Amino acid sequence: MKISFLGDITCDRPMLKAAKLPDGNFDFTQSFSALKDYLSEADYVVGNFETVCAGEKLGYNPGPLTYNSPDVLLEELKRVGVTMLTTANNHCLDCGGNGVDRTIQQMNRVGIEHTGTIESGK
Repeated sequence: MKISFLGDITCDRPMLKAAKLPDGNFDFTQSFSALKDYLSEADYVVGNFETVCAGEKLGYNPGPLTYNSPDVLLEELKRVGVTMLTTANNHCLDCGGNGVDRTIQQMNRVGIEHTGTIESGK
């Protein structure tokens, strides 16, 4: 079995700007296209998700070092072969507990395994 590991996956403002489409949606295909062939050689791919997907209402990257990414980022990571994301890092609470919960829900929705944080169980 071959396992590949990715470092920190963030979504800084330049990446957001590059992925933004004229209609206001986002397309991260170009951001990760070079990884797809490499990752396809692995049986399992793990990355550190150094952001959250707390939803559009909060705004994307609301503070200078506060991350919040569009849900389609997770969809693109799944498409290029990411199997699992770790979430326990210094950005997991950038949008509070609701951000943690929603990020986990979005990972479940797209079918990416995760470890590091848990839903609050509200």
